[in-house]
Amino acid sequence: MISFQQLMETSQSVAAVIISVALMLFSGFLMTRITKLLRLPNVTAYIVAGILIGPYCLDLVPQRIIDGTDFLSDIALAFIAFSTGEFFKLSVLKKSGMRVIWITLFEAVLASVFVFILTYFVLRLELAFSIVLAALGAGLYTPALVLFLVLLCSMSGLPVLEKHLKDRSNHFEVHLELKNKGDLADFVATIRALGIRIDDIESNPAYIGSGLSVFSVSFTITCQELKQYRKHAEIIDALRSLEYVYYVEEMS
Repeated sequence: MISFQQLMETSQSVAAVIISVALMLFSGFLMTRITKLLRLPNVTAYIVAGILIGPYCLDLVPQRIIDGTDFLSDIALAFIAFSTGEFFKLSVLKKSGMRVIWITLFEAVLASVFVFILTYFVLRLELAFSIVLAALGAGLYTPALVLFLVLLCSMSGLPVLEKHLKDRSNHFEVHLELKNKGDLADFVATIRALGIRIDDIESNPAYIGSGLSVFSVSFTITCQELKQYRKHAEIIDALRSLEYVYYVEEMS
């Protein structure tokens, strides 16, 4: 036995559209009888009727019909906009305009503040995510989307940019372990020959008795060639190749 859904799918397009429109009107009319008893507006009846006959409930209206009637929402909104504009009077707008503006602003601001307090201070969500939700709470959907995309790009791109700038900085600090304390003079001479200025050298007392001479060394790159073409990792790799260097790494 063929089901109603299969019949609708196999029907000619004109017949399917007529049957679907008839179902929409009939179900909407029936639901208004119920909502009137409950003292609810007709809009509620239409929404409930659409949910019931739609593809996510009874599936009485095929998806292809729904996809083909997207323009109806634009037409409905146009009629609503024209109907609203028909009753606008300049004198009334001048009289109550500021009141409407203040009510709108307070409603948006209070909604944003409430959502932000709830998400950031109560639910302990991230600051960026709380700001986006606060914008949504005020009905600012487009700014919220733009803000979300900006935050997403910033959160994903800033670490990469920070690493790139840090690796190209003229100043950096290393943890240096020499095999012998007497090798420090050779290390300083090699660094200066490379065009790097030593700003500070501090001995690490935690390694006393280990047989190693451990230092924290701060550098400033003064050679123009190193500034333009050498990364910190390349300079440190060159230092590792020195025979008297036991270990060296950049400090964060």
